[in-house]
Amino acid sequence: YHYYEELFEEDDKNLREIYESCKSGSLLCGDCKARLAERVKKFIKDHQIKREKAKNNLDKFLLKD
Repeated sequence: YHYYEELFEEDDKNLREIYESCKSGSLLCGDCKARLAERVKKFIKDHQIKREKAKNNLDKFLLKD
């Protein structure tokens, strides 16, 4: 739940639903982890794409002696 809260869920309504489902037991830990794993994989994939694009702009931000 805390990963959703801090990093992977911006919508407070959805976050509250996750919390309530977790606390009530209707969302089992394994299912929650599987959902989170999908979000993490998407985040990493998006990050890798952005990182590759940013490599073209490194000269703008690096200090030169």
